Amino acid sequence: MIVGFTGHRELERPEKQVAKALIKYINKIQPAKAISGMAIGFDQLAARVCIHLGIPLIAAVPAKEQPNFWPLAAIKNYFKILARADSIVFVDTVKAYSDPNDNFIQKLFNRNYWIVDNSDRIVAYYRGTGRGGTASTVRYTIAQKKKLSIMKLT
Repeated sequence: MIVGFTGHRELERPEKQVAKALIKYINKIQPAKAISGMAIGFDQLAARVCIHLGIPLIAAVPAKEQPNFWPLAAIKNYFKILARADSIVFVDTVKAYSDPNDNFIQKLFNRNYWIVDNSDRIVAYYRGTGRGGTASTVRYTIAQKKKLSIMKLT
């Protein structure tokens, strides 16, 4: 089984608490591979957890310019994770997911669709906001009739 991850940039709980819950869940479902969209926040946390657990990681990057406007520390973390990924897919170079208008926001959404389309299950760190990339990915997952697990930390 391939598990894909989606989630918010900001975590509601301390990172260690979210990581502990994620480790417990991943150990329960035992995926053969994992896909992360490599965004700051939950995506990168999920990628680091999978690397830690020895689960082969596919980094689904929307485009090479993804980290261009991030703080330096975030850029360094991003490239550390990419260096440990088993494979990197630049989704904007995949014909079915490319955007002829070269719109970066659309590239982010296309990356999310690619993750869902190439996963058997999606794990979402989602607060139910109804807007943004995570919400769109959750809706797309449901529309594609893929398994969806929402992480809730109470």
